[in-house]
Amino acid sequence: MDPGPINSEYNNNQFTFPNGSGQTRRTFHLAGTITIPAGQMAGDYTGVLPIFISVSGTGAGTGNSNTVNVPIHIRVIAPIALSKTQDLDIGTVIPGATAGTVTLNPATGAQGLTGGVLYAASTGQPAQFVITGDSSHNFFITLGASTISLTGPGGSMNLSLTSSLGALSAFSGTGTATLNLGGTLSVAANQAEGDYSGTLTVTVAYP
Repeated sequence: MDPGPINSEYNNNQFTFPNGSGQTRRTFHLAGTITIPAGQMAGDYTGVLPIFISVSGTGAGTGNSNTVNVPIHIRVIAPIALSKTQDLDIGTVIPGATAGTVTLNPATGAQGLTGGVLYAASTGQPAQFVITGDSSHNFFITLGASTISLTGPGGSMNLSLTSSLGALSAFSGTGTATLNLGGTLSVAANQAEGDYSGTLTVTVAYP
């Protein structure tokens, strides 16, 4: 990695003690720009910046100097990535004369019914995502909406999403995590026959 130029807040990296001020100490800060190449391997990178300070001019102390070695550290972590491996499928149900719900457990895939809804084929599955990033590092999971609308031949149905992971989770020691999404679908009485679909949005990010 190219450390680039180092600069302080003083012009030309020089400062002056005002005459008669009695000051014997000044504080200065150093900053710079570091260039990180594409594909840089994750890990901790360290270095040492020697700082040479000397007294300039013609007065007392001219030529006096000192050198301080300042440690430098930067940590590069693996980029976070999200990929879908499985769609969310509630299954095939038969509506009844009364409203009901269909539930899908995101962690186990277990399904359940309430009200007048019956299963025609209980072959549903949670949505599944593989997340990769820095080993053991925390990350946030954000859903575009906690409830999404499924549209089809009849009136829309609302699906309240549930997650197998918390909003703040952590990668394993190998830098991976698996996210499953299920939920509870509200089915109206005598819901019209047909296929209903919608889109969910998932965002993952480092804190």
